Amino acid sequence: MIPPYEILLVVGGIADILFGVAAVGVWGQQRWAAYLLIALALVDIFGEFIAQGTVMIHIVVSFIVAWAVLLLAWRARRRYGNAVPSSV
Repeated sequence: MIPPYEILLVVGGIADILFGVAAVGVWGQQRWAAYLLIALALVDIFGEFIAQGTVMIHIVVSFIVAWAVLLLAWRARRRYGNAVPSSV
């Protein structure tokens, strides 16, 4: 049986790669980047509860940053939908 912390390490590594992909999308003001950031922030928030094993978690910096990313991406999704692609 695979220990839970190893599963969380793999999910965290995948999330890191996807944050890089989202950064490229944000740079190009792509609407999908906002939705990807929303999904990744939710994974991070729920992952914190799973990692600590309780609903009454200790608030850590990554938890606060995930909420900030979630709120900013939620607000940016409309703006990115109306963005005109920039020519390079």
